[in-house]
Amino acid sequence: MLQLAASDLKRPTKGCLPTGHRKRIGVGACPITGMLSDGVSVSEAIEGANPFTRTEKVPTRFQYRRALEKLDIDAVEKDIKDLMHRNYSYWPNHGDYDHYGPFFIRLAWHCSGSYRASDGKGGCSGGRLRFEPERSWDDNTNLDKARTLLYPIKKKYGNALSWGDLYTFAGTAAIQDMGGPTKPFCFGRVDENSGRKSKILNEPCADSNAKKLPNGKCVGPWGTTTVGLIYVNPEGPIGADGKSRPDPKLSATDIKDAFGRMGLNAMETVALIGGGHAFGKVHGACSDHGPGDKPVAALKANSCSIWDGTCGGDGKGPNTVTSGFEGPWTNTPTQWGNDFFKGLLEDKWEKYHGPGGHYQWRTTDRASTRKDTMRLTSDMALLEDPAYKAMVDLFASDQGALDNAFAHAWTQLTEAGTKWSRAKKCQEIPTNSFSIGNGVGQAPTGWAAWMPQPAQ
Repeated sequence: MLQLAASDLKRPTKGCLPTGHRKRIGVGACPITGMLSDGVSVSEAIEGANPFTRTEKVPTRFQYRRALEKLDIDAVEKDIKDLMHRNYSYWPNHGDYDHYGPFFIRLAWHCSGSYRASDGKGGCSGGRLRFEPERSWDDNTNLDKARTLLYPIKKKYGNALSWGDLYTFAGTAAIQDMGGPTKPFCFGRVDENSGRKSKILNEPCADSNAKKLPNGKCVGPWGTTTVGLIYVNPEGPIGADGKSRPDPKLSATDIKDAFGRMGLNAMETVALIGGGHAFGKVHGACSDHGPGDKPVAALKANSCSIWDGTCGGDGKGPNTVTSGFEGPWTNTPTQWGNDFFKGLLEDKWEKYHGPGGHYQWRTTDRASTRKDTMRLTSDMALLEDPAYKAMVDLFASDQGALDNAFAHAWTQLTEAGTKWSRAKKCQEIPTNSFSIGNGVGQAPTGWAAWMPQPAQ
């Protein structure tokens, strides 16, 4: 078992790494001290999880296959689930309901969500989220902290546990830990030694005539409407003035377009959005301070202080700024359920400027039991498209239908574009959770005849 102990970390005014360690980093001393686990310092974890070089060594296919064959899946699961209930002052979770699970779901989602069916590029296979350019995308703000927290587990299992498997399994195990449904998770994603294959995802978008398009108006083969975001702008589509338009009808059009480029149908799209938003919250504690330098800037400055927010003086816990929106979607953000969908139908919602300065939505009735929750424009959009609205109605009234659809869609998301090792191996029955099906490409039970069939 991985022994993790919380520590009280502080920033010294001068270099803090032991003699010899700075030489190993090669680009300058990391200014953060402390331990994340026995034998793993914060500085080592930051460097190991967020390489200070453009490439890093990965095992050969043969080495990986031999190591993967010996991987103890149950042990990895236990270590990750133990970690979720710890608390480290390096990145405290007391502002996130004392649970790292929602943070790890976001890590898995954003690593996987770069996939685009138009040309098969992207996805979490390869573990490229730890490299440029993906780690500096606006939508991936602060995910360096999630990778750092998970690093001791990666170090423990070495070549047997790929970065791609670690990211996606951390999110899957988090869903299981909070009572959510999953299919048995499969290990065997092959890592890459750089972010080179993600560079095409970072290119400014253009039309079929190679004419540059405004960011926010990207079309296929780009997987998103906005380079640097996963899926769509949550505040609403970008207008001609370059600003977001908080119009749910227009957002619904963008959602159908962007999720369609990923090969996802209406049921999968709505299950992922509403099911994913059963957990956690968005972070936009203040509007006058951002999350800090992007990793690419910190890399050039020879510093590991990446995404080092200044809101509230430390940019951590309740002071975190990530997306710039603020608040949870439900009153039970560490518990699986369908209240996201019930809330959409049972309450009326109005837009307002949140603490982070962006338009978001709150209940019109300020005495509602959901008055402390929020919705994004892209959430409200699910009521504006007839197919999406039908799914909202179904999931609000039938928890079992949501369970099946979400488990299927989550696997669809996290396996998209995967290059598997020949030693691929899967969970049998996830611990402390219930498992939905085990057939590859299997449709959820209760799939209505008129609904689009799942993408293969």
